[in-house]
Amino acid sequence: LGPAGDFTYDEAAMSESFLLTNIVPQDPIHNKGIWSNLEGAVRELTSRRGQLYVVTGPVYAGPRTRLFRGQPTAAQGGVSIPDALYKIVVDSARHEMTAFLIPNRHDQGADPARYQVTVRAVEKATGINFNPSLPRAEADRMEVGGGDWNIPKGRTKFRD
Repeated sequence: LGPAGDFTYDEAAMSESFLLTNIVPQDPIHNKGIWSNLEGAVRELTSRRGQLYVVTGPVYAGPRTRLFRGQPTAAQGGVSIPDALYKIVVDSARHEMTAFLIPNRHDQGADPARYQVTVRAVEKATGINFNPSLPRAEADRMEVGGGDWNIPKGRTKFRD
């Protein structure tokens, strides 16, 4: 789920970011607001820290609501609407990780820092082990400690 704004260096890459393989249904206000602000904050973190790795995905928690022909439905068919979206940011040079877990609703405000969580919280929500090959002590330090992440607001579009 790479944001189009990360591919401004190449018109073809930006265009490909809109393929269905790179999209999940999002509340439009969520996508244009808090999620866009988080994507901008991650770009700013990258400019400050250097190379970062980012893992993004959907969270499906309860009964599935689906999108069929542009309308939410509980019926079979269509595309499942995620209950939340997560973003994990990894600074491999500092051996630090942080994560965000934001409900996929329009009423989440504009500041993604409110939804900063541990990687372990995202693992619990998704059932995915994001560091299966790390020794347990190192995984605990990185996934629970998270390091010292100051989420930038400078060049992002926060609207609180």
